[in-house]
Amino acid sequence: MRFLRNRDVLLGLVLLAGVLVVVVQPLRPFLSVAEEFSSTYHVDLIPGFILLVVAYTAHFCRQRYEASIVARKEAWESEEIERDSAELKQLVATLQAFGNSPDANVLTGELTRLLQPFLKSRRCWVATSTSEGWCWLLEPHDKSDAWTLMNLARSFADPYEMDEPLPSDWYLVPLRTRGQMLGVLGVDKTQPMSASERSRADAVATVLAISIKNIQLLTKMRTLNESDALTGCFNRAYGFEALELQMRRSKRTQSRLAVLMLDVDDFKTINDKHGHLAGDRVLEAVGGTLRRSLRTTDIKCRYGGDEFLVVLLDTPLEAARSVAEHLRRACESVQVEVPGGRLSCKISVGVTDSNPGELDAPALVHRADEALYLDKSLRGRIQPRVKTGDTAIHAVVAVPSESA
Repeated sequence: MRFLRNRDVLLGLVLLAGVLVVVVQPLRPFLSVAEEFSSTYHVDLIPGFILLVVAYTAHFCRQRYEASIVARKEAWESEEIERDSAELKQLVATLQAFGNSPDANVLTGELTRLLQPFLKSRRCWVATSTSEGWCWLLEPHDKSDAWTLMNLARSFADPYEMDEPLPSDWYLVPLRTRGQMLGVLGVDKTQPMSASERSRADAVATVLAISIKNIQLLTKMRTLNESDALTGCFNRAYGFEALELQMRRSKRTQSRLAVLMLDVDDFKTINDKHGHLAGDRVLEAVGGTLRRSLRTTDIKCRYGGDEFLVVLLDTPLEAARSVAEHLRRACESVQVEVPGGRLSCKISVGVTDSNPGELDAPALVHRADEALYLDKSLRGRIQPRVKTGDTAIHAVVAVPSESA
């Protein structure tokens, strides 16, 4: 180990000066004068001078020591700020990437991994406010506290509903952008939180709120792009896209896929007699009936005009015919208010299913469309119509009407 370091030059100079004083004795005349002065006036000048030098040296060393402590603390704080800044930038970049995805489940799945390092592995949870109510974006570690913490988030978001003071074991941060309350971030503070940790939580909340808002906007935009505003069903473009996707899945899993094509009977007459607003109400009623009557996994879309396309997943042809009859009865039970009275929504339905391994969506829809017009023309008879292709023979079935 080196006795002297580069920064100890001052100590080396002092040692050198001490050697020179001992050998050359340049202070001898001064000491002689001091001894004479002490004898004449009966004072200890030299010991007092030595004490003064020692005190000044000790004070100087103490100042240097305190300055070094302050410098080390500032350096550590600077490194921590730089580290926090780098982590925050990484968090921002990651959350922005997730924020560009319209699927909130992607963010939910990665949120724990993202937040735990930044929050020093403290327990945390995130509750968000949606149009359908409050829900968990990141559930609490202890599921038994979920209900209590959800109520806590609601109360924190709306202070007017707060009946009791906030608990002291959670640091709550609002997720807010442009004055809109999007949710609440809760961070465990059973162990005291430093000002730096609180700043971290505040920064996380700011970035998280922006990401949640982006996801909500993208989800809304995609919903508007994929759905029909009048009926609440998907639009034609999305319906075809989803049908092609499900046909590929059906081929891969060797499952059955059925398609229904339906339209409103005498829709032109309704428009001509009662007006287009009445026609819109009829379409809205049919769309609502489809959404209520079918499974959430089934694809309901407005094909065009008064026509609707329904894709039934994992459904054989006979089951699809039963579904079609159920839809017919459900629609006819709906009464729509029109000028001068009420009318029921009578529909015609065509049913078909896919050939094994078939991937031609337009051909499948065309067969369902043919079955629809067959249903309109035959009314009361089950009339199989065989189409022969290169490799398969497929039946297009029209669903009979009960009224015939």
